[in-house]
Amino acid sequence: MEGLTETERQILAAYKATLALPADDARLPAQIFLAPVGRVGAGKTTVVKPLAERLGLVRISSDEIRRLLKELGHDYKPLRSIARTLAFDLARAGYGIAFDKDCANPETKAMIEEIAAERSARVFWLHINPPEAFILNKLRTYDHTWLFKDAEQAVGNYFDQKRRRAEENTHIDYFAEIDPSRLDLPQQLADVENRIRTALGA
Repeated sequence: MEGLTETERQILAAYKATLALPADDARLPAQIFLAPVGRVGAGKTTVVKPLAERLGLVRISSDEIRRLLKELGHDYKPLRSIARTLAFDLARAGYGIAFDKDCANPETKAMIEEIAAERSARVFWLHINPPEAFILNKLRTYDHTWLFKDAEQAVGNYFDQKRRRAEENTHIDYFAEIDPSRLDLPQQLADVENRIRTALGA
């Protein structure tokens, strides 16, 4: 936990204590990182959570860390350093990681690639890409009691993120594209799981 403040170390420890670490026999034969790309409201957790469970990965959720920060009376500034330290700690302990956040941010992408290079691990980039109308309807009707104060703020955040991603224009080679708005989502998840296992020879 080098480089973290005492407060950040406490929050990291509190969040780490909530994580479900997979049993050894549930883990894949090779270390992998699952990296979703999708704007707020796209359904990243809907995709990442079941895949993490099926593939024996530890899920790191930025929203859950944000919620903990808020509950303890802090702003979100420590999020990046906490998530980075946790990711390196878990990776060095041999765990595969499912990042439950938009990994298209250039700094996040660079971090994931740095960990993967250090660990000789493979990154599977997933494009979480439902229609925009699906996302906006979700943001306008979802209960935003802690992350956003209301639907207007949630929608505004979506368009701000959309603009930033367009400006960044980060190139990503996607392993798969998933549309959480479709009724066949369970089959999409099963297909992605099977493709990952096949790619690893598992």
